Amino acid sequence: MKKGFFATLVTFVLVTVPAANGQDFSGDARKIGMGGVGFDHNITTKMIEEQRPYAPVVLPLGLIQILQDLDRFDPDDERFDPLLALEYAANPIHYVFGRRAAAARGAFVEDLANGELKRDLNNYRGFVPASESIAEGLVSPNWGPTIKFVRRADGTFHGIYLGAGPYISARTAVEIDTGLIDLLAGPTAEYRPDRSFRIADVSSGQLALAITGGYRGRIALRGKPSAAGREGVYIGANYHYLYGFRHASADVRIRLDTDAAGLLTVVPSTIPVSVDYLYARRGSGLAMDFGAGIVTSRWELGFGVNGVGNRIEWRRLEGRRYTMRSLVDGSDFVEEAVPLGFDRIRVELPVR
Repeated sequence: MKKGFFATLVTFVLVTVPAANGQDFSGDARKIGMGGVGFDHNITTKMIEEQRPYAPVVLPLGLIQILQDLDRFDPDDERFDPLLALEYAANPIHYVFGRRAAAARGAFVEDLANGELKRDLNNYRGFVPASESIAEGLVSPNWGPTIKFVRRADGTFHGIYLGAGPYISARTAVEIDTGLIDLLAGPTAEYRPDRSFRIADVSSGQLALAITGGYRGRIALRGKPSAAGREGVYIGANYHYLYGFRHASADVRIRLDTDAAGLLTVVPSTIPVSVDYLYARRGSGLAMDFGAGIVTSRWELGFGVNGVGNRIEWRRLEGRRYTMRSLVDGSDFVEEAVPLGFDRIRVELPVR
């Protein structure tokens, strides 16, 4: 395993800064109010947007923060902070109050990935991760035409939607020893002799293509016969055939041992870092989305359920184990093949 890959993995694992509620990639408050989160929207919102006489213009105020912190993205800069870089990547458009760089956490990630942790863990005080954190996300934009086979003068229509788009998911669940967190959060230097601090995480990601067929319909409201207006009941449904290209998961176990003086040490017969890596090259599955919206006068109401029956069954599995024998002397990873007792796995995502 290359150390650059492990640094990326650890960065992903240790992103424990709480997400700001109400943030979204969209600049249209109505879309967010209709159930939109990131790229995951009620599928009827696009139908309603097509009838809207205006288009929102997004002011990407978050770019102001990015331009002020460009040196944080440079691995050769002493102020490099990979966790901050990932926070910006997760939400580059909105200005987030309280977003701050932290030199300690960037140094901790870089030194851990290189096997060059300072023996005095107090060097990393100020980096205070959460003890437990679960984060997951799905990016599944979809593009295509609606073929309308029924049209009426009042704006009612029924049609078939045909589309496609990427289907990318990621999930991580991390646990960090509370003793390590207390040490890093302390106002003054503290040493804890003969202790073993542990960090554990399971992360996974999927990359697939969604080939989509669906239904789109609009029904005019009684007493609102104008086809030029937006008012009406909108109904949509999607069936996604998912063709999987890549699946990867990593089970990460990190152990930090201290000696009698409370300094980081290497305990014989232990493995400070172990990563069990599972990789799949082919998969197939399905998912379904349902949505409804109603527009009347100045009101828009919507309800959507995405990811019903979501599953991808992965094949062509490969397993690897990577171990690092020391966290303080610049050790590299040792790779070995891991025999698998199964030839396929099923990954399911929650209904949204």
